[in-house]
Amino acid sequence: MALDRSGHLVSRTYSELARDISRLAAGLAHSGLIDGKTIMLWAPNCPEWVIAYFAITVAGNVVIPVDDQISTEGLGAVLRHSRPACVVTVAHHLPALDAFDDYAGGNCILLDQDRDDAPGWRRVCREHVDVHIPVPGPEQVASLLYTSGTTGPPKAVPLTHANLMSNVRALVTADLISAKDRVLVPLPLFHAYAATVGMLGALGAGAAMILPSAVSGPELTTAARQARATVLLGVPRLYTALVESIESGIRSGGFAARALYALLIYASIALSSSLGIRVGRIVFRQIHNRIGADLHILASGGARLEPALARKLEGLGWE
Repeated sequence: MALDRSGHLVSRTYSELARDISRLAAGLAHSGLIDGKTIMLWAPNCPEWVIAYFAITVAGNVVIPVDDQISTEGLGAVLRHSRPACVVTVAHHLPALDAFDDYAGGNCILLDQDRDDAPGWRRVCREHVDVHIPVPGPEQVASLLYTSGTTGPPKAVPLTHANLMSNVRALVTADLISAKDRVLVPLPLFHAYAATVGMLGALGAGAAMILPSAVSGPELTTAARQARATVLLGVPRLYTALVESIESGIRSGGFAARALYALLIYASIALSSSLGIRVGRIVFRQIHNRIGADLHILASGGARLEPALARKLEGLGWE
């Protein structure tokens, strides 16, 4: 499920997703992009990103997810090191790619439109292809991830199909979410955490995956409410901002509101931590209705979640 800029919710079923992946994989194979080619995926979060990711790997290739906001220097380092056979991207990135001589032989596929100089992904799709597409083995590299380069040039980290599926099986076995859940994924999918837990983990559990139109507070709450998200995938900084926003609103209500909140949050944390009784969803019902009444699980990763923040989130009624 994805929200566009106007707030309109667009959905794809599993069968529709599988069909699009299969057709794009066939198109890649028809173009000679098959069995071990490196293909860069450089685009913002969108349903087409998910389709491209799976199509590239289904065709036996190595997908290279790249930060949509990568610097020119970082982009050049990744291009020079990986030497991709193709770049799957969006139209506004084409000028940046043109600055590099002979990138991928100028071979691009666009996820957002169809142009004479770069075909849209739907034009690449094929219903059938005569070329045999071998099933990739578990030890074959599925994805090449580049580090942020904070201590030098970005470094490539290869992940095999077995690596990724080991994580997916562990997540599914943990039984934290089910096919009834709807997982809101605001984090960029080029990141290993978002791709593995938010995309592969959610789809592996048969759940719905929700992509908001942007990552600011209003877009997240709009997506959570409209798509009735039950799980939010975030990082500690997101939850710090969430709590600060809630408490800022309470502070504006004056001394009485602040005192009542302090009493209720203290009692709720105490009951949750000592007896496992969650009263936060009832006590702070108005907050839940404003953010998303169905949201009950907050997943955190990428950095350490401070225990005090975790306790406060549980006191407010989330798990």
